[in-house]
Amino acid sequence: MSIPDTDTLSSPKTGPAPQIWGIHLLDHDPAGHAAVAEFLGKAGFRVTASSNAPDALDYVARSRPDLLITSMESPGLSLPHFVHQVKILSRATRVLLSSVRSDWGAYEEARIYGAAGLITRPIHRMTLLRAVERVIERDGVPAKGMVTG
Repeated sequence: MSIPDTDTLSSPKTGPAPQIWGIHLLDHDPAGHAAVAEFLGKAGFRVTASSNAPDALDYVARSRPDLLITSMESPGLSLPHFVHQVKILSRATRVLLSSVRSDWGAYEEARIYGAAGLITRPIHRMTLLRAVERVIERDGVPAKGMVTG
C-alpha cells in the first residue's frame, strides 16, 4: 500500500475536543505500510502496523483500534472471515479495504461482515484521507487528522 507523493495535506478541521484516532495497517509489504503510516501520522493519526493477519487480529484484540486498513489482496487472507474476526474482537473497529481493482463482489461480501469502505490503488494521499474521513464522519465523531475541501 504505497502512496504516490503527488498531493499535499490540507489543514485539519477544527471542532470540539477532537480525538486522535488509532489506525492499524495490515500490509504484507513493510515498505508500503511504512509510507502510509508516516503519512497518516503526519496527518495527526496514531498509526500502527502488522505484516500478517494473525498479528493484526492479535493487535485488534489487545488495542481495539478505531480503524483497520487492509489490502483485499493480502496473501492467505480470507477477506470475509478476516473482517468477521475483526468485528468479533472489536465491534467498534471499522475496516477499510484497499484493492488494485474494483472488486465489488468481494467488497460486498466483506461488507456483510462489517467492512466500512473500499478504496482502489494506487492510493493518492488526499484520496486516503478522504476515505478515512468518510468512515469517521459516519459516526459523527470529530477527529484530529480530518481534511477539508
